[in-house]
Amino acid sequence: MEKKYVYSGFVHDMMDTVNSDHYLMRAHVWQSMTAELPHDVVVVLSVNSGAVLHASCDPCRASSLGRCSCFISYP
Repeated sequence: MEKKYVYSGFVHDMMDTVNSDHYLMRAHVWQSMTAELPHDVVVVLSVNSGAVLHASCDPCRASSLGRCSCFISYP
């Protein structure tokens, strides 16, 4: 994915965990053009299929429209 965000310092506090069904990733992602607080990005994947079961970005306005791209910052 877009590793340039990680290398540029926009992604912090990355955490992940796995159980028998889900792989959970969470991080704080800073917007590149503003000085606002970082967004709390959460992605849940199916361990079996790799499908995205849940993705959210709070308080991203684009997330409510289904157009948020903050989650692509995960390596």
